[in-house]
Amino acid sequence: LQGTVKPYDHSAVASWHIRDEALRYVELTMERSTGLVQLVLVWNGRREGSSFPMSLQRLLDTLWPSEQAHKSHYLSWHSIWVHWRDP
Repeated sequence: LQGTVKPYDHSAVASWHIRDEALRYVELTMERSTGLVQLVLVWNGRREGSSFPMSLQRLLDTLWPSEQAHKSHYLSWHSIWVHWRDP
C-alpha cells in the first residue's frame, strides 16, 4: 500500500496541529469463531459531504474492491470502518 496513503508523522513537532490528510491509526480485530477481520482506520482530516479524499478512496478500493473478479481474494474482511479526526 506504499504510495496509496501518506502516513501520519507522530514524531513531528506539535503533530496534533498538523492538518494534512493522512492515515493516523489502524486497528485490526479478528473474530475468533469466523476468522474474519474488522479494520478501523482513523483518518486525519475533515469529511466533506459524501465523498472521501482520493488517497483514502484508493486505499479502500484496494482493500475492498467493488469488482466481482477480485472479491474472492478479500473474503477475510468482516467490515472496514473509517473514523475522522478533525484537526
